[in-house]
Formats: sequence, structure tokens, C-alpha cells
Amino acid sequence: ENDGKDDKLSPSVHYIFNGIYVAQLDDGRWAAVTSCKDLSEKEAFLLSDQPTKDNVEKLKAHLKSKAPMISNMFSDEELRSYFGRPSFAGAATWVSQLLVDNWALLVGDAAHSTFPATGEGVNASLEDAYVLQQVLAEDHCDAEGTASMQDILSTYQDRRLADTHALSDIAYSVLRPSGKQ
Repeated sequence: ENDGKDDKLSPSVHYIFNGIYVAQLDDGRWAAVTSCKDLSEKEAFLLSDQPTKDNVEKLKAHLKSKAPMISNMFSDEELRSYFGRPSFAGAATWVSQLLVDNWALLVGDAAHSTFPATGEGVNASLEDAYVLQQVLAEDHCDAEGTASMQDILSTYQDRRLADTHALSDIAYSVLRPSGKQ
């Protein structure tokens, strides 16, 4: 356990402290990005846009509890301005195809969104690599013994596009839930 008294943060390191991301910006200022894991009373203030004294005090206590090394890094004015920033719930991408102009292939994070809590990001990327390896190992030669790279890449797209769409749909439904889902 680190009480934060003797340690200094390195400008060349990006830190994650119990759901708080901390890094130094190019202009030398430090930034802390919070996450709200649930909408319980305990963390709901993190989504507020009201810089009330109570919210600022809750933010101070939250930083001290979750990231003691940064608990004294920000002034009261900076903590008040925290509540004026726009919230970001994440982004979900959806691609219509994996094969672009018959020469570029989208795989991994470039091909599909995942919601981090599902743990699907690296799994899907590894599956992309595995399926691509399988397709490359198959015989795609025509009657003259020539293999077309476009045919190989199209085969990969045929095998992965449905899963790619499903992963992006799940990510989008988590980030933008509706009563229908």
C-alpha cells in the first residue's frame, strides 16, 4: 500500500489507480480521468455537472481513497472545473466490411469495438489472427495454380464479418442502452 508521501509520479509513465487514469500532458499539466463503474449513490457524483461543495469534497475523498499519490495534485479550482467537463461513455465503431479496396484488411481493434468489461478485446483480436492464419494456410489456387490475394482476404472477411458486427453491436448496446435491448 502506498501512502503517496514519498513518491513522485514519472512524466513518462501512464498510471491506472483503481479506475483512475493519470498521465502528464504534452504541456506539462497532469490529467486524471475517472471512471464510474456503477450508478450507485457512492459514485453517482462523478457524473454530475454541478461543482457543489459537497461534490468537490466527495471528489477529493474519492481521489484520496482510489489514488492517494494524486490526492493533493489538483487545486480546489481544478476540482470544481472537473464538474464542467463533458462525460464520455465510450465509443463504439461498426465497420461494414473488413476488406477495404481489395488490398487492406481490418483486424483486431481496428475492425471491431468491444466493451472492456466483457474481456473480449484481446480474445477477438486473437481469433482474427487465428482465422487469418487458417485462411492463409488453405489452398486458394485456381486451375492455373495461382492464388488471388483478394480471394484469400474475401474468404477471411466472409468468416469474420458476422462476429465483428456482433461484437460491435454488443459494445454499442452497453454504451447506449435502450428499453428495447
